Amino acid sequence: MKKLTFNWFKWYDRKVRIICHIVFWFFFSLFYYLNYNRLAGPDTWLFTVKDWVIVFPLFYFTVPFLVNKGILGGKYYIIPIWTVFAYAWWATVNYFTCKLSLQLYPNPDERWRYYLEFVTENGIAGMFRLPNLDVFVFDFIFMVYLPIGPKLMKSLMESGYKNALLENANLSLEVKFLKSQITPHFLFNTLNNIYIMAKRFDQETPEMILKLSGLMRYILYESDSNRIALSRETAFLSDYVQLNRLKYGDAIKIDYDVENVDKPYKIAPLILVPFVENAFKHGPEVHPDNNWIQIKAWMENNVFHMEILNAAIIPEPDENGGRIFGGVGLENATKRLKYYYPEKHEITTWRENGSYHVKLKIDLK
Repeated sequence: MKKLTFNWFKWYDRKVRIICHIVFWFFFSLFYYLNYNRLAGPDTWLFTVKDWVIVFPLFYFTVPFLVNKGILGGKYYIIPIWTVFAYAWWATVNYFTCKLSLQLYPNPDERWRYYLEFVTENGIAGMFRLPNLDVFVFDFIFMVYLPIGPKLMKSLMESGYKNALLENANLSLEVKFLKSQITPHFLFNTLNNIYIMAKRFDQETPEMILKLSGLMRYILYESDSNRIALSRETAFLSDYVQLNRLKYGDAIKIDYDVENVDKPYKIAPLILVPFVENAFKHGPEVHPDNNWIQIKAWMENNVFHMEILNAAIIPEPDENGGRIFGGVGLENATKRLKYYYPEKHEITTWRENGSYHVKLKIDLK
């Protein structure tokens, strides 16, 4: 999912909201004033104020309830109840306004008189008679739903935006959690390697500790942003491979061919090493004799390519369907790829002739 770069709620602050409401009610009043002015004559202002009395309380006091509880809350029975209430409110105010108009201006335009008498001739109950509903309902929709429509759309839009913000916040927290898991996971594996070397008094142990220090410096201080230079990430990868060369010596063959990138491409930090770590873990860690690992990476048309092959013995699934041990780093890297590069990455894995293959593509443009 793409991150939201525009914050609606930050932009739509109190000042902007007041301005928008003033402009809205100005055009609302102008629209109805011009509509009534064609026929109502001296009644124009009276009926414009009448529409204010009808729409204003519905707009501010009932529509939020309709949207939050009815439409978004899934209680759809509220929608017809609200419609009946709104119609009753409109019919009542409209009826008494027409009665008042006939008393204040007894000689209106003939067409306007016909409308006033049509509304008032059967009393307020006439506003709810079925033979008249076809006319009144259309009038109700035009007078009420037209100005309330933007309020409904805005409320729905804000609700959708809130959900999008919440989803992005949850994803961001998940990525931070996944990233925090990488450090102890990586440290645990490397310290275990150093322990084995120290136990057999390997002369390369001090250099390995120094390499580890550099790697930890990168993890703790340089990879704190969402993106880092691709060249720095591949340098970290190179140091990690060198660390394993020190550990295994000539016991395994490591072919490492990662192209140096001059262009300032950016990539999510610590997103590549889990795949390389997985190759060592399920290869030399399981069977160190006559083993090999091939790592190749290059840029092509703004797409980062990485291929990893290893003569690996993949642990069989346990009785619960999961791997016997490990898989945390690789799973986290896959989740982070989906977060940072939705629809811009491709990863494929397969076994073939006693080897394990990983192909990764990331569009960095």
